[in-house]
Amino acid sequence: MIKVCAVEWPDGLTIESAAWKDIANRLRTLRPDILITNEMPFGAWLPRTLPFDLGRAREWAQLHQDGLDALGALATAVISSRPVLYGETLANEAFVIEDGRYSVLHHKHIFPAEEGWQEDGWFSPCIPGFETKEIAGLKVGALLCTELMFPERARAGKARRPSHRGTAGFRPRHDPLADGRSHGGNCQRRLRRQFEPRGRGRWRTS
Repeated sequence: MIKVCAVEWPDGLTIESAAWKDIANRLRTLRPDILITNEMPFGAWLPRTLPFDLGRAREWAQLHQDGLDALGALATAVISSRPVLYGETLANEAFVIEDGRYSVLHHKHIFPAEEGWQEDGWFSPCIPGFETKEIAGLKVGALLCTELMFPERARAGKARRPSHRGTAGFRPRHDPLADGRSHGGNCQRRLRRQFEPRGRGRWRTS
């Protein structure tokens, strides 16, 4: 049996914080085979407002780069995402760290553009497509936040379907240390309310 844990960590998390030490201790006890985190888990959520700020984006990307070793030490395989700069273009890059090796899974393609969630003005994908990867014996594909509302985009872009996308099909343990503000969950709820009743949401797909 493969043990999978899904967590939702508080906004503003850093690897130097007491909260991070508590999280690491908790996961050493749980010893998951696969850990799935909320997207871009470190630092504050920047795309609340426009315009895009390249300097702050660099700092945010570096914060996540600096946290990769600590993140990868939490489980045999860790699935997460991080802001990555390709030149001056910021991508939301889903990745896996498995046995200490980093692999790109996917770049987010579908972005909200509304008050508090101005991802449309901050991010662009630099790697196209929806690929799958075998992780701990499972074929896995990644969809990030808004993309979970439009799975047909991934199906159209990939003939072979992954056996699991995100946390679908898993019964993850709930970690009370993970409770906190989740921009990903709020994003989905807010956009779903706008998109389904009257189609008022604004979207960019790349």
